[in-house]
Amino acid sequence: MLFLFFLIACFVFVFVWDAFALYRFIWGQSSKDQVLLKRLSFLEYIFLIKIITSGTGTHTESQMTQTKIILTGYGPFRDITENPSEVIAKQVSAKIQNPSSKLHSIFSSVVDRTIAVSHKGLDAFYEEGVLNDPEVTHIVHVGVAAGVQKLHLETIAFNVKAESAVLVRSTEDQEFTDDKQNDDQVTVVVPIDASKDALQLLPSTFDLNHPRFHRFVQRNASCVTWSRDAGTYFCNEIYYRTLLNVTKEDEGDAFKKVIFVHVPLPEVLSEEQCAELIVQFLEVDAGL
Repeated sequence: MLFLFFLIACFVFVFVWDAFALYRFIWGQSSKDQVLLKRLSFLEYIFLIKIITSGTGTHTESQMTQTKIILTGYGPFRDITENPSEVIAKQVSAKIQNPSSKLHSIFSSVVDRTIAVSHKGLDAFYEEGVLNDPEVTHIVHVGVAAGVQKLHLETIAFNVKAESAVLVRSTEDQEFTDDKQNDDQVTVVVPIDASKDALQLLPSTFDLNHPRFHRFVQRNASCVTWSRDAGTYFCNEIYYRTLLNVTKEDEGDAFKKVIFVHVPLPEVLSEEQCAELIVQFLEVDAGL
């Protein structure tokens, strides 16, 4: 809108200037002024053409060269030697980088990471500092949820540290409690953010309320659903920590869209299907 206003102002300036020059020419200016009039008009129009081109092509190209997406999956876990989430994240990465992909023109670079299923693994990811890259605009975390029958788009993350649940004696002022085990014991979990003003829930920074996302879920209702329960394990922890990271950025930093996607086991929904659904989700976000 600002660019359009500036463009209109330039056209008005050109019109007024040429009208003034034409007025001088009609009332008997020298041939030197005639040449100057022609030169001024020509240079003004060339200047406007440059503004238009820089406002469309050049600006878009600059945006394209500064847009990155981070994709993460988890590594081996217990008896799972090849974690489906790692495979899916890499497949999504490959699809985006394919020149024929619609997203190829949206993301100039893809960063994919495999994270060890441990606190050390998560710490290593955040210590790398890849989230601090101002060119990163999208972050998609992928994890497996055994027992689910559809791909789950997680809408919120909980302020709960993985593997922190312990049984303690119940007290009246106990915080972060879950279901009671008996009359005098409760399950207590450690928060990820223990600060005084910590939020217990953080929502995805994608605009999931937009109608296009709801249409996407409706079209794929047989294999995609919304979820408000990312669990209390490492899937939830990475989600909360990433959201906490991007919401604490300085105002000058680029806004980052974050979501966690839980996928079923491959025998329920193939890795290729899950990867394609995530790609479609990103296309919907881009308005493609």
